[in-house]
Amino acid sequence: STGKPGMLFPLYGVVLGKTTVDEIASMPGSVPGKGQNSRQYFILRSINFWCHNEDVVHHIHIVRGNPIPEKWQELGITYQSSYNEYKITLERLFGHCTVVEPPGQSKFQDIDCFTACLRGVHHELGVTYSFEFKFAYVRGGVDTPKTLYSITVHSKVEEEPPKEITLQSDDTQENDTVNIFSGNENSNDNDNDNENE
Repeated sequence: STGKPGMLFPLYGVVLGKTTVDEIASMPGSVPGKGQNSRQYFILRSINFWCHNEDVVHHIHIVRGNPIPEKWQELGITYQSSYNEYKITLERLFGHCTVVEPPGQSKFQDIDCFTACLRGVHHELGVTYSFEFKFAYVRGGVDTPKTLYSITVHSKVEEEPPKEITLQSDDTQENDTVNIFSGNENSNDNDNDNENE
């Protein structure tokens, strides 16, 4: 990605993939909640930070009607932008833009609504962030403003590269290089469900 460190996170003191449940629970103004299937989240500054009963906060889900953080709005992530404007914004912020669902139309309450989905991936603070922008539930097309329905951000902590150390034998005085692997080889990927939390 092409953004600067700290461009998107921390968000109100929270770093997805790193901030623990205990840490967010102790933040001033943090309010705990339960979603579907008793999935745990915390509301902080009107943003739902989800942990799904794990030890770390790992994703957020913002839907139309909930505020987009001011820090992000200053970068062009707003409800006012159109699909085509978002493609340009994601290229600028992340260096790429993936079309997850191409622009189309779908019926919602007997109304033909614009639908599409874009994704951008960002690396920051040792975490990979997947930003998904879903357009839905209103009339329009690729150049219509205010068609954004939701923003979902998933996180995955990046594994550290192997560290090399040099061992020297007293007998031969030859150097042997050994790789020491850190991280949990059994770590699970975050779920990528797009359900309404």
